[in-house]
Amino acid sequence: MLLLRNPGRANGGLFARAYPFARMFGIDTVTPDTEVTSSGGIPILGTGLSLGGTNLVPIKVDATVEYDMLSDFAAWPNPFSLANNLMGFLLPTYILRGVDTSRLTPQLTTQLKDILARIGTDPLALNLYLTLPADSLPLLEPLYLLTDLTNMLTLGRSRTRWARWPMRSRPR
Repeated sequence: MLLLRNPGRANGGLFARAYPFARMFGIDTVTPDTEVTSSGGIPILGTGLSLGGTNLVPIKVDATVEYDMLSDFAAWPNPFSLANNLMGFLLPTYILRGVDTSRLTPQLTTQLKDILARIGTDPLALNLYLTLPADSLPLLEPLYLLTDLTNMLTLGRSRTRWARWPMRSRPR
């Protein structure tokens, strides 16, 4: 099961952050983790799997982008974090400026080691949470967009004598 921008993401989703309020009305807003279920057969080493029975092995991959208001909402009422969440919601074009995929491997490695360490002691649960780090802050996106618009209208050239270099939204 692939969940993208999941608002019920544990410890990050917008609905999951509102769990204490929803719980007063009996509503569970957090997406539950999955685990292996089986019926019949001979149990195998406490993994939840059975030999000769029916096995269901669900795999949950919950992926999001940093600063996404739905699935990576600020944990504390820090004004800058909340402003980044709001701007990420209003101007999601910050994602087009790039994400850092090099940090996915350490996230996966840590989670897979934890899963392998629990084999034999707990039922097998394959729940992976991935957050793609953004290369820019959504709070600065209006400035980037203004620079992009200026470059588009002037074809990247300045009309003044003292500035003969193309404008760039950030250094290369």
